Amino acid sequence: IQPHLGTRCPGKSGCIDHFFTIKRVAEHFQTEHHNIILDNSELAQSLTLAAEARDLPGMADIDTSLYLFSREIKKGATVALSGECADEVFGGYPWFYREEM
Repeated sequence: IQPHLGTRCPGKSGCIDHFFTIKRVAEHFQTEHHNIILDNSELAQSLTLAAEARDLPGMADIDTSLYLFSREIKKGATVALSGECADEVFGGYPWFYREEM
C-alpha cells in the first residue's frame, strides 16, 4: 500500500487563477490535493495574531497568509513542507551571487 501524498495550495478569494495549473500538477503526481481559499477580511483580522506567532518583524501580508495557511494545513497534517524562504536558503536571488547587483 502506497501512502497518498497530500498537497495544499493557498489562494485569496477573488484571485484563484493559479488553481488550474496546480490541479494539473496534482493530477500528474497523483496527490490528494486541496485548495485553501483565504478570505481577505480574515487576512486583515489576523495581522496581529500572525505578528505575534512569528515573534519577529516580518512582512505582514505574507506572514498573515502563511499563518492562516498553516492553520488550515494543521487540521489534517502534523508535518508540512513549504517553499517559503527557499530562495533565501538556497541563494535563488541573482544579487546573492552577482556582485554587480
